[in-house]
Amino acid sequence: MTALDSLCWLLNIRGADVEHTPLVLASALLFADGRVSLFVDPDKVTDDVKVHLGDEVTLAPADGLGAAVDSIGDFC
Repeated sequence: MTALDSLCWLLNIRGADVEHTPLVLASALLFADGRVSLFVDPDKVTDDVKVHLGDEVTLAPADGLGAAVDSIGDFC
């Protein structure tokens, strides 16, 4: 998922990365079992946000999406 507004809506998070909008510069991989890998600058994620996201959302560095997609393999 790369649409910033959809990502913020899905995870119910807000940020200040884009001027005049409450968006977070991030991307995510959504898994069939409900897990989410959120690729975001870890310095911007507060402890409160981590608690809000819970155990089903794992945080990863923003530049790690490509490697994560490569590691999934060819399931389609």
